[in-house]
Amino acid sequence: MGPKMDAARRKQLEERRRFMHERNAARAQRQAMEPALSALEQAGETFRVYRLGPEPHWNPRWIPSGYSYIPWHDLPGVETRKVNDRPAMAEVLRELLAERLKPEDEFLFVPAGKGWSIGMLREGFDRHAEALLDVAWDNAYLAAPPAQWLLCGDWSRVMWKDG
Repeated sequence: MGPKMDAARRKQLEERRRFMHERNAARAQRQAMEPALSALEQAGETFRVYRLGPEPHWNPRWIPSGYSYIPWHDLPGVETRKVNDRPAMAEVLRELLAERLKPEDEFLFVPAGKGWSIGMLREGFDRHAEALLDVAWDNAYLAAPPAQWLLCGDWSRVMWKDG
């Protein structure tokens, strides 16, 4: 009976360790999304959080295959607007989204180099753009699959291309 108890106890400990690992990973992901995630929740916004990989396919077909980045300067039809801070970037992105989506339309907010993305309504982004950009200040993409346009904001400019 002793060895059976040891095996049962071992299994219990392994399950607890797996649970704690998953809980800690979820806490770390949530922390990486703050304060934007809490702002969206407190405002009662409609959104979904995706881990990178299982999120909807967001990149348009016009992005050349084999690239680990988007060669914006080599693509025809790319437009650029310079920005010098987050409020200016947020305003440009709001304007560009308004030209492409109704307030109740969903799109993907994909911060580069992060392990997550957010599927959300345009009206939610309109209200929380700066908080989202604070979390993804380096580089963020906005797309609406299956549409063939892509918006990209980085620290100094907003670039976009319509497919």
